[in-house]
Order: sequence, then structure tokens, then C-alpha cells
Amino acid sequence: GLSTPPLSPRRQFVHTAAFSTSILLQNQRLDAGSLSFDREHTPGRHHGIASRGFASCCSADKPKGAHHTQLHSATGMLTFRSSDQLGVVSAIAKIIASRGGNLISLDLHIDHMDQANPEFFCRTTFSYDPATWQPATMHADFGQLCTLFKSKHMSVYVPGISPQKRIGILVSKQDHCLMDILYRWEAGQLDCRIDFVVSNHEQPAGSHVRELLAKLCVPFIYLPTSPDDQPTETQLRRQEQQLLEIAQNTDMLVLARYMQVMSAPFLRAYNRDIINIHHGLLPSFKGANPYRQAFDAGVKLIGATSHFVTEELDEGPIIEQLVDRVSHRDQLYEFAAKSQNLEKQCLFNALSYYLDNRLLRYGMDRRVMVLN
Repeated sequence: GLSTPPLSPRRQFVHTAAFSTSILLQNQRLDAGSLSFDREHTPGRHHGIASRGFASCCSADKPKGAHHTQLHSATGMLTFRSSDQLGVVSAIAKIIASRGGNLISLDLHIDHMDQANPEFFCRTTFSYDPATWQPATMHADFGQLCTLFKSKHMSVYVPGISPQKRIGILVSKQDHCLMDILYRWEAGQLDCRIDFVVSNHEQPAGSHVRELLAKLCVPFIYLPTSPDDQPTETQLRRQEQQLLEIAQNTDMLVLARYMQVMSAPFLRAYNRDIINIHHGLLPSFKGANPYRQAFDAGVKLIGATSHFVTEELDEGPIIEQLVDRVSHRDQLYEFAAKSQNLEKQCLFNALSYYLDNRLLRYGMDRRVMVLN
């Protein structure tokens, strides 16, 4: 019996856009402004598959009381990878809608490197009521996607509900990347647990690093390789074995300007993700004081690269890269400061992408895509 007040032009636009998006998703078309992407009929593709297997969780009936502007208290993130098939986007949207959730965003990519078998990648964010969609039920619902579409990867993460990733940080003498991570973590910009900081160089009591770690209740562990920093093979293996024991409960490691090379046996034994950062001056300027080498050579562009660690030194899949210009007007200290700022931002970007479930590997796992 109550009349609905007229919508403002902006609200009318939002309602129209949301309605149009739901229709387009069901028709397997994504529309963004004047740009559109149509899932065209391709010979050899699996068609009609969307109509099978969703009776239990994808009823065509609209959930009672559901509305696309309904506010929810939880936001979930789904990442999904499978062969490219008709109906995947529609199935994801139907599962979310069947539980009274709202689709917030969906970013997808079709990789055609293997033209006979293109791959589908997507990251979906959605809001929902955690009181009515429990984690076990959610994983079971999305698990049907894995079965139906023979998924190669599926993960669901809900900040504040799913367990946080546990990370360990490794650092050497230079602490600018470490300090930046700690400050951002303290400010709530990184959704994770930091279990420890390990260094192959001692930090004296009362140093700014030790004081900040003590404030944040993060253990500092000094793990030297040798007294003269010129370790033998035996000393390196002993240190790596100690590190394996320390890091056994972590989900990943971050090398925040850690200058010790990880051996192949260590990487195989750890068998989890490791993210590294280095200046973008490689491979031209290796060894001691690369900033001075690049400065003396008169380079015009500097940068930083963050990547996954593999057995091939500094050749793992690239996650993030940043660049900046330098010139003859920059002194050496300005040159180094610009480079270190790039390293801090680049590592933070890569780590936040990882923690936000934005990264998917492709191209035989040699490349990394960052989905929104």
C-alpha cells in the first residue's frame, strides 16, 4: 500500500544498468559502455551445457525478498579456470542469485594460445548474507561448477570469514621493502597474518626494524649463513633446513630484498608460492651496488619487477612491473631513492594482488594475469 518514491537520475541509471547486466549475463554477453563482448558460436565448443546439472542450486525462481540493491554484510571473491565453454558466466551468476547474493563485478579473459582448446579465466566478486549462505554450502555450490565444467582451478575467499593467509618475510640488509609492508599491514591494507621476519643479517636491539616488529608482535629471527657472509654449500643447506622448519605452517613467503639465492632443493621441499622483488636494472647491472652502475651508465629509465620464484634465477612468472624516468639532473641518492620507491610499490602491488585472489597463471604456468 506504500508508493515507491521516484528515483533520481543517478539511481535510475544504476537500476537500468544492473537490470541490463543481468539480462546480458544470461545471454552470455558482457556490455561495458559502448564496448561489448559477445560469446560467439565457435565450432567445436560445448553448447547446451548450461542447462544441465543446476536444478539443486540454480532454480529459475527468484529468491524470496531478493533485490539487486540489497545490502549485505559479506563480500566473496571467486576465481575460476576451465576450458572455454558456453554457460560458465551464466552458471556463476545463477549460483550467486540463488542464494540471494548480488554480483558486484566480473572480470574474465579467454586465452587463445591453444586455438583448439581456449581457456576461460574469471574473477567474480559478490555480496551476500553469511547467515544464510554458510562457507561449507558455498564451497559445495561452487564445487558443482568444477564438476560440470571440469575446472582446472577454483577458489573462494571471503575477507573476515575465510582463514587469512599466513606469510613469512625474508630480508637482508636493505629494509625499505620490509618497512613498507609492515606499515601497510599495520594500516590494514594487507589481509594476511605475518608469522615472522627472517634475516641473514642481524638487526641490533633498539633499531627501527626491531622496534616496529616488537610493536606489531612479529618475531624477528636472525638466521646467518656464515660469520663472514661467504657461506659454503653445507652452510647454505643447513640454513635452508632451518628456514623450512620455521616456515612449515606458512602459506607463502615474501622476499623483501632478500639477497640469498633459494636452492632448487629448498623450493621443491617448501612447494608453496614465493614472491620476490628486484630492481628493474637486471640483467644489465648485476652484483654490488647496481644503482651506482646504472647511474654511471646514464640510464634514462629505471624500474622494479615482482615475480614468483622458480628454480631459474629471477626468471619466474612476472606479477608486476613499474618504471620511472631519471635524467642527468638526478644525483645518485635521488636515483637510488626513486628506484627504492618503485621496489616498495611494486612489491606491495604484487602482494596485495596475491592476497586479493587476483592472480591466475596461464601459458603453461609461465605467465600471470591480474584480474580485477
